[in-house]
Amino acid sequence: MAKYVDPILKQIKDILEKDGPAILRGRYGYGDPVVINKSQLTQPMAFISFDNGYEIHDSAGGEVESNMAIVLCVVVDMTKDFNQGTDARSHLELVELVAARHDDMTLRKGSIIGALRANQDPGERVWIDAGEETTVEFDATPRDKGLFTAEAIVRFKVKHAQFRPDLLS
Repeated sequence: MAKYVDPILKQIKDILEKDGPAILRGRYGYGDPVVINKSQLTQPMAFISFDNGYEIHDSAGGEVESNMAIVLCVVVDMTKDFNQGTDARSHLELVELVAARHDDMTLRKGSIIGALRANQDPGERVWIDAGEETTVEFDATPRDKGLFTAEAIVRFKVKHAQFRPDLLS
């Protein structure tokens, strides 16, 4: 059986590969990062998945509307901060990757939030974060012997509309 890749998640990954942080290019995966090896975290990684499922309903206009909650988990190796002074560099690295700002406090386009905002209407009847809130949570997680990760959990909504199949000729 061929490996299925959801086209909505793939489109988000493609947007982030193109317009997101350069250091994450080629480092996106699908699903929840349950097991991460220290050897994988020489550079940050990110994982894209659906968050708590999604809603599908018919509209009065003959469309099928899908409302999907997406979660993006960005992971960096926190152990590089141990005994390195007072600044948690891994936390600041996450802030830069996810929601970096210019000196005038506007969001940088090359951050994850900046890339999502710059691509709210990528076509194919898909809308990212249109009129919705994006949340970011920062956390630290013990993963394995000798591995602690700093993580940014980004949650946002995606909407998709299609004509009902029974109305197409």
